[in-house]
Amino acid sequence: MPDPPAPVSCPLCACDPAQTHFFSYQQKKHYFSCNICDLVFVHPAYHVTSVAERQRYETHNNDHLDERYRAFLMPVVDVLAASVPKSDHVRGLDYGCGPGPTLSLMLKEKGYPMVDDYDPYFRPSPWIDSMNAAHSSDPTGENPSLSSSSQSPPASDDPAGSTSQTEAASIASPSTSEHPQPYDFITCTETAEHFCYPSRDWDKLTNPLLLSRHGTLVVMTQMLYTDAQFEGWWYLRDCTHVSFYRPNTFKWIATHYQLDMSFPDDLKNIVKF
Repeated sequence: MPDPPAPVSCPLCACDPAQTHFFSYQQKKHYFSCNICDLVFVHPAYHVTSVAERQRYETHNNDHLDERYRAFLMPVVDVLAASVPKSDHVRGLDYGCGPGPTLSLMLKEKGYPMVDDYDPYFRPSPWIDSMNAAHSSDPTGENPSLSSSSQSPPASDDPAGSTSQTEAASIASPSTSEHPQPYDFITCTETAEHFCYPSRDWDKLTNPLLLSRHGTLVVMTQMLYTDAQFEGWWYLRDCTHVSFYRPNTFKWIATHYQLDMSFPDDLKNIVKF
């Protein structure tokens, strides 16, 4: 194993580099862990360029007609439906919808007709992209404001399996309007792990201009429950997966942003705020 690079500040809590430490060497990359918020993250030296990132996302075949992909996303729909009353006036946003928006279509079918899609590459919104443009810890300027853009079904050994080519992009809801009212709910599925600078995205997701003060945020990402789980974890195979959350990380997020938080029963990859 090559010697690890010097520790850097945590990209979520922005702690002093002395509060992060080398954690693991996997997939020819050095991963660090934060003593403050418990985030595990790849050293920024291994971040891919925005061009490579988009090319990777364009390989995701997320078909809105694929029943396995729908089954993979359905727990998010169920968690949301149990928390947010159905109404023609309830407005939602899928944050990081990727090239083939599907969750927004499923939510519309479930009784939420006003759901927008956002993705910096595939469903951009100048309003969202500029929401905290001044808050950037990315010294290179390589990555878009959202360092993610895929609701990617995981690799072949993921329960969701692979999916066929999508046509959803042509029928999905349009990108967000320039200055919408705050949303009543936001979903963020298989997206948070792509955040190169997660503080930037969490600042947006919790911004009262984007999510109403009494709104609901549902996040799906594979969580790191034990250190042993990290060794050989299939989640590391995607070069755009750079941030990994322990349950304590979400507890830190809830405390930092003053949010209520819960882990829905029997769902090990979903958190609700």
